[in-house]
Amino acid sequence: MPSVVAMEMPYLKFFMIELIRCFHFSILAALVCFILISFKKLKEQYSIQLAARQAELAQYQLMMNPHFIANGLNAIQSDFILGDARAKDNLVTFTEMLTYCFTNSTQKIIKLSEELACIEKFIQFQKHRYGKKLHLSYELKDEAQYCSVLEIPKMTLLTLVENVFKHGRVNDQNCAPIIQISILPDEKYITVLVAIKNAVNENNKAVISSKSGFLAVSHILKSYFDDRYDLSYFSQGDLFTLNLILKYER
Repeated sequence: MPSVVAMEMPYLKFFMIELIRCFHFSILAALVCFILISFKKLKEQYSIQLAARQAELAQYQLMMNPHFIANGLNAIQSDFILGDARAKDNLVTFTEMLTYCFTNSTQKIIKLSEELACIEKFIQFQKHRYGKKLHLSYELKDEAQYCSVLEIPKMTLLTLVENVFKHGRVNDQNCAPIIQISILPDEKYITVLVAIKNAVNENNKAVISSKSGFLAVSHILKSYFDDRYDLSYFSQGDLFTLNLILKYER
């Protein structure tokens, strides 16, 4: 009998080792399944949140397009009614801006250089409208090597510039609106600064108080830049001041 027990001991030891291995494998398999199921649920939740976020951004961007288009069409209509010789040039420039707004309409993020180019077309459009009556200081401290690389949500800066013409006194030589856009690189960030100052028309103060355009821009920039942006604006008397800071990590 002792010899039989001695012979069975290695098999018993082997059986126990295999049993422990199977137990460990079962725990590992269960853990992997748990991780995969949890990851799938997190991915589904993220997809739902992302879809909701994209829908919200699309809603805010849609808020800006009709506002921009309506103002442009009203200006062109006035030119044709008054028989203004610049109406044709205005229509061509406005068509180019519409092409920018609606080309690749699903593309919500574009190169900063594209947004700045459209801003310059928009200001040119206003120069056609106002002629010598337009008093505006527009300064772009451009760093071309960064503008072609940095990205920005479409029409955000354009909306801020457009508000100058909607609410500001652009025909006031003594208090001309100032728009400054600067790109300042350092070792950690490439910073885009937008500074706007303009006198506000008395009859437009009530419209400005709604801040719908600024609200849309703020939500869009918050979603894209998170804590790497700051948008502030305030009024003092009839002077309106806006400052925007965008930080791009190198």
